Amino acid sequence: MKPARLSQTVVAPGCWGELPWGNYYREALEQQLNPWFAKMYGFHLLKIGNLSAEINSEACAVSHQVNVSSQGSPMQVLAESATPSFCG
Repeated sequence: MKPARLSQTVVAPGCWGELPWGNYYREALEQQLNPWFAKMYGFHLLKIGNLSAEINSEACAVSHQVNVSSQGSPMQVLAESATPSFCG
């Protein structure tokens, strides 16, 4: 009998282009988010990860937008990912 849990390492994509049909998904997501960007308010918009950093958020009224990731560009904050001690 096979175990129900397999230990596989999943690598997060570095950009939308690394996913099958990734650029189309990004464009579809931007089309859905654009009407909401006009309604968003606040002081900071934190975009975590390479994929969210690539999303065009120019229509957002939040003036201070920060991209955070462990690598890539355009990132304003480089952060290390840490595995909590209770995971694996």
